[in-house]
Amino acid sequence: MTKFARYEVGGNVSYGIVEGETVKDISAAPYESYTETGSTHSLSDVKLLAPVMPGKIIAIGRNYVSHLDHSASLVGGDMELPKVPEPFFKTASSVIGPNDPIILPKEVAEEGVKVEEEAELTLVIGKTCRRATQANAFDYVLGVTCGNDVSARDWQRNDLSWWRAKSSDTFSPIGPYIVTGLDADNLLLTGRINGEVVQQSGTNDLAHDCRRIVEFVSAVVTLEPGDIIMTGTPGSPGQIKAGDVVEVELEGVGVLRNPVQAE
Repeated sequence: MTKFARYEVGGNVSYGIVEGETVKDISAAPYESYTETGSTHSLSDVKLLAPVMPGKIIAIGRNYVSHLDHSASLVGGDMELPKVPEPFFKTASSVIGPNDPIILPKEVAEEGVKVEEEAELTLVIGKTCRRATQANAFDYVLGVTCGNDVSARDWQRNDLSWWRAKSSDTFSPIGPYIVTGLDADNLLLTGRINGEVVQQSGTNDLAHDCRRIVEFVSAVVTLEPGDIIMTGTPGSPGQIKAGDVVEVELEGVGVLRNPVQAE
């Protein structure tokens, strides 16, 4: 198991390997060929950034049985599990890292829009991937991180597409680390607002597991190193507002924490 971070220190952005409270600098991104540079820093002396800046973000909708009732309430009707994974895109420009604020656009307040957090296991692609199979899907996955698919529900329900509901600036927090060697389909995922647990589930409750997701998506879309896949959210996500602090915790990875602010 290796824990990778992306961080800023002294105005420079680097990748590193985290061991205890120390980060060991590496010469390139973890999905590239790298060496340890010999430089080290205390974690307390660096600013953790989003652990990767993806070329694209693919998110999977309605992928937990426990989320179906909540999804149905958004559209006003019954809802079944999709027979195949249901991907949608989020923009890379919506990515932020640990402790960065989720900024609610001023239109949220002006229009009375309900915004919710969505705690998600997030896969980080490590190799160019086209037409993976379930048998070899994890050969293309570098590791996992925490993700928060922030969602403006009224826009999601009423707009023709989900462009602003899911991809407003700051609506894709990820981090704090990428961790390799974990069993992605058997981790505990928890979402909290102001310290209160609002979501909790094992990732073994995914309707379509990580191998199937990678197989399905890569059949038609080439996944590239650094791309991420948010695999879905369980239960009933909680509404967030300015002044809140949202946390996503993934077993073996850590806690992704973000304050919420109004624009």
